Amino acid sequence: MKVGIIADDLTGANDTGVQFARNGLNTYVLMSNEQPTKTDIDVLVIDTDSRALSAKEAYQQVKQTSELIKKIGPELIYKKLDSTMRGNIGAELEAVYDSFRPDFAIIAPGYPKNNRTVENGKLFIGGRPLAQTEFALDPKTPVRESSIVEILKKESGKKVAMITKQDLEKGEAHVLEKMKAHYHEGTHFIVFDSTTEEDLKNIVSHVRKANYQVIWSGSAGLANYILEEKMKTGKPEEHWNGESGNQVLMVVGSVNRNSRRQLEKVLKDPTVKGIKLYSHKVLRKEESAGEIERVMNAVKEAIEGNFDIVLYSSGNPEEIKQAQEVGARIGLAPTLVSDRISETLGMAAAEIVKKYGVDRLFLTGGDTAKKACLSMGINEFKLLDEVEIGIPIGILVHEKEIVMVTKAGGFGSESSLLRSLTILRGDKKICAQL
Repeated sequence: MKVGIIADDLTGANDTGVQFARNGLNTYVLMSNEQPTKTDIDVLVIDTDSRALSAKEAYQQVKQTSELIKKIGPELIYKKLDSTMRGNIGAELEAVYDSFRPDFAIIAPGYPKNNRTVENGKLFIGGRPLAQTEFALDPKTPVRESSIVEILKKESGKKVAMITKQDLEKGEAHVLEKMKAHYHEGTHFIVFDSTTEEDLKNIVSHVRKANYQVIWSGSAGLANYILEEKMKTGKPEEHWNGESGNQVLMVVGSVNRNSRRQLEKVLKDPTVKGIKLYSHKVLRKEESAGEIERVMNAVKEAIEGNFDIVLYSSGNPEEIKQAQEVGARIGLAPTLVSDRISETLGMAAAEIVKKYGVDRLFLTGGDTAKKACLSMGINEFKLLDEVEIGIPIGILVHEKEIVMVTKAGGFGSESSLLRSLTILRGDKKICAQL
C-alpha cells in the first residue's frame, strides 16, 4: 500500500482521499477499523469519527487506528486535519506521532485555493482570523484560538516550532537550516505557513530534500502535493461517467452558513422537493415519532411525484437555539443534541434508500454522512473524482451501486449543491468536464 490516511470525520476523509484518486490510485475510505474487503488498494483512508470525543478518547481511537495502518506498512502516512482546526488536533497528532516515531510531524493545514491560509502560525478563513469566524460558534466543536502553534501546545505534550512565510521566501537552504536546528532542539511538530498553493509545493519539496523521517499532516490542500512521482500508477484517473439512476436524495445536516446558502439556492429548483426536519421535535420523545412519520410521508409524496428530494434539518440561529434549549431541558449537552439530529437524518436517509431504491446520494455534514452510511450497513467508499474543489464523488461498496457526493459544511460555492444535483442526475456535459 502506498498511502495511509487517518481522518477524524467522513467528509474530511473523503476530500483528502480524492486527491490521490484523481492521480489514478485506487482509493478507499473505511468508516471503522474493520479490515477492508478489497485487496487492490493503493490508498487507504480510515475515518476515526473522533472529532467530538474527549481528548483522551480521541488519542486512544487514533492510536488504535495508527497501529492498524502501521501493520499494513504504507510508504507514506498522512494525518488529515480539519481545515478549520476543529476537533482534538493535538491529541490525535500526538497519537500518530507516538505510533510511528518520526523525526517530525510536518503540519501545514492551509488550503489557499479554498480560502484557508496560514500566516505567522495563525489560520485565516477568507482573510479573517479563525477565532473571529463562525467556526468559533460551532455548536459541537467550537474553535476559539487562531494560532495553530498555541492549539498544539495546549492540546499535546510535544515541542512545537514554526517555519514562517518569511522563512519560505528565503529559500530552500534557509528552511533546511531551520529544520536542522529544530531537530537538534528536540522539536516534534513543525507548523508551516502557507498563503499560496506555491507555498504548499515548496514545503513538500524542502522537507523531502531535508531527508528526515516525517509524517505529514494537513487538510486536503497539502494532500494535493505529497504524492511522489514514483507512487503514481500510470493508470488513467477514473471519472464518474454520468450514468443516470433513480431519483436523487440530498441530505443537509450542516448548519454552517455556507451550506445554508447553498441549500437556499438548490431549493429554488422546481424539480426538487424540500423536506424540513424540525430538529427540536426529534429531541422530544412525545414528538419524535410523529415528526419522523411526517417527514417519511412527505418523502413518499415526493417520490410518487417524481421529484428529487432535499431533506434538511432546521438550521437558522433561532432554530438551533431552540433545539439546544430543548436538549438542555432533557439533559443533553450540545454535542449530544447534534448527534441525535445527525442520527435521525442518517437513519431517515437509509430508510429512503432501502424503501425506494434511491441510488444517487448527496450528504453534507460529516456526522450526517457517517450516520447515513452506517445505517445502511456500509463501511467502504471508493473515491473517484471531485464535483468541485474539496467535494468528492464516489461509489459506496454495497450490494448495489450507490453513487455518493459528500461535502464538508464550510466548503463549496453558492451553486455547489445545485451542481452536485445536476451531476448526480447524469448531466453528460457537466460530467465530461470533471
